[in-house]
Amino acid sequence: MPHKQIIKDIKQGKVSPVYLVGGEEAYFVDEITETIENGILEEGERSFNMDIFYGMESDLSNIVSIAKQYPMMAERRLVLIKEAQKIKDLEILDQYINNPVSSTTLLIAMKGKNFDSRKNVYNPKKNPNIVLFNGKKIPEYKLSPWVIDYCKNKGYQIDALRAQVLIDHLGNDISKLVNELGKLFINKKKGDSITAEDIETKIGISKEFTVFELQKAIGLRDTKKANQIILYYSENLKTHPFVLLAANLFNYFNRLMLFYYTQDKSDANLSRELGINPFFIKDIKIAAKNYSAMKVLKNISIIREYDMKSKGWEVSENDHGEWMKEMIYKLMH
Repeated sequence: MPHKQIIKDIKQGKVSPVYLVGGEEAYFVDEITETIENGILEEGERSFNMDIFYGMESDLSNIVSIAKQYPMMAERRLVLIKEAQKIKDLEILDQYINNPVSSTTLLIAMKGKNFDSRKNVYNPKKNPNIVLFNGKKIPEYKLSPWVIDYCKNKGYQIDALRAQVLIDHLGNDISKLVNELGKLFINKKKGDSITAEDIETKIGISKEFTVFELQKAIGLRDTKKANQIILYYSENLKTHPFVLLAANLFNYFNRLMLFYYTQDKSDANLSRELGINPFFIKDIKIAAKNYSAMKVLKNISIIREYDMKSKGWEVSENDHGEWMKEMIYKLMH
């Protein structure tokens, strides 16, 4: 079941006896866990009716015993097992999961690991007592729409460009993105848009000198803009390390190479194949006109060469700032 539907049902009072919540994306596991922990019992009911256990410290036989107890002065008892991926003998709970107490809600939450839905006890179609969630990492090309949708649900607006700037700087860690977005919402009114100035002042990401802006300048063969950005990078190596620059540019030119070998060049298909938001496909198409396939292949080799140099390969001293400028010049000429 989608995590949004699980949360919606809980808030509407549709509570199941057992929740099995796992997957690669820790944020979704935490969000469902927090909703169950805070949304089923009233605050005054929790001290007598909520028990929380963690990973290897959990005594599963004792948990079953507690789960079978009836609630005190409340309609429901809540039993939470967090970090369940650390438990080796989780199958001890299978018998209870197949026949749970209707007045108890048992949550088993594990991160980085899925419940095996091939087992009847973990299969919602075979076991009506459970709600199962195995969350997957959001693909890179879907991250920008996810950020836009998250902001919209919180009552704010952000465009694809600003969303991508955040992703380029913060990576694909959803929890980290959500935390930084929370900073952007401070002192904003509902309905307001997140601006480049907001991102710069509250998170510290320059609106002019992001890797995305550098990639765009390279793709347009705008040497003036590219040189301006790389000069700034070369003077601020702590915040713009060479290894991160090389990785981003390698991914950029690798996408350009994939563009040439993709037969279906519709925006939707390119977005899937290249792993980027459809909003940025037009920039890739422009770059493909400015760089031949042979030049792209050569640029990938140039980036690898300078990446090896930055790691000490066949060099006597490191001058990352100068290498940045040399590399950008070679990539664009």
